[in-house]
Amino acid sequence: MGIGFACARALGLLGARVGVSSTTDRIIHLRRAELAEEWI
Repeated sequence: MGIGFACARALGLLGARVGVSSTTDRIIHLRRAELAEEWI
């Protein structure tokens, strides 16, 4: 897990709206799915 994703996850858990970006489609879909599992 990179620092950007870790920060997005932590802020999302605190109630912030977060956006996710990536250089590849595969990574962005994986990260979005991980956040969705935690209702972020």
